[in-house]
Amino acid sequence: MAHTKRHITVAHMHNVRDLGGLDRHEGGQTARNVFWRGDSPHAINADAMHAFSTAQMTTVIDLRQPRECNTHPNPFTDQPGYSYHHVQLFPGESLQNLPETLQAFYVAVIAQCGSPLAHIIEHCAAAPAGVFFHCQLGKDRTGILSALLLLLAGVSEESILEDYALTAERIRDLTRELTLHPPPHMSPQRYRDLLATHPSTLYVVLEHIRMQHGSIEAYLRAAGCSASAIRRVQAKLCAPNVMYGA
Repeated sequence: MAHTKRHITVAHMHNVRDLGGLDRHEGGQTARNVFWRGDSPHAINADAMHAFSTAQMTTVIDLRQPRECNTHPNPFTDQPGYSYHHVQLFPGESLQNLPETLQAFYVAVIAQCGSPLAHIIEHCAAAPAGVFFHCQLGKDRTGILSALLLLLAGVSEESILEDYALTAERIRDLTRELTLHPPPHMSPQRYRDLLATHPSTLYVVLEHIRMQHGSIEAYLRAAGCSASAIRRVQAKLCAPNVMYGA
C-alpha cells in the first residue's frame, strides 16, 4: 500500500483516499488516517487487508445495497479485528429504480436518507480507531457521506467539491470499461451520465443542507443523530495530532 498525497494505492482497488489533509475554516487541516473513503474492497488480497489493519482502519462501513453485497461480498465481514457495519441508504435489494438523473439521486439521498446517514455518524463516533467507508465505485453514496463529514470538520464547500472531483480521474479506466456493458434496463447514454463525476452534482447536497437546515449539525440532529456523536466525530476530524496508523 502506498500514499500519494491523499490518495492511497491499494491493490485491486481504484478510488481510496484519506479525508485528512484538507484546510479547515478555523485553521489547521483535517486529521489524517482517521477516515478513509473508497470503492468496494471485494477483490483485495490478504496483503491489502493487512494494510488496512496496519493503518488501523478497523471499522468498515458498507453503503451498498444487498444485491451488490451478494454479488461482490465484502472481505471484512466477520473478519477478526474489524467491526463491519452494513448500512444501506435506500430500502430494497438494489438501486435499479434510480431517479432519472444523478442530481435527482443526490437530492433523494439527502432528503430521504437522513436516518441511515445519522446512523452512520453514530458508528463513526463509536469507532475505536480509523473508519473506512465505501460503496461500489466510491463515487456517489461515498461522495455524499464524505461531504457530510467534511462539512462537520469545517472544510469549505469549494474544497469539498474539489475533493469530490478527484474521483473522476481515479475511476476513469473503470468507468470506461463499465460503459461498454450498460445494465439491460438502462440506455447507454443514461448509464454514462450516472457514471459521471461533476462537482455541480454534489453541490445540490450542500445547497439543500444550507438552505433547508442552515448547518450540517442541524441536518443531522433533525435526522436523529445525537449531539454527542456529532461532537465526537468533529473531534476526530479536527484533532491535530491524532493519526491512527501513523
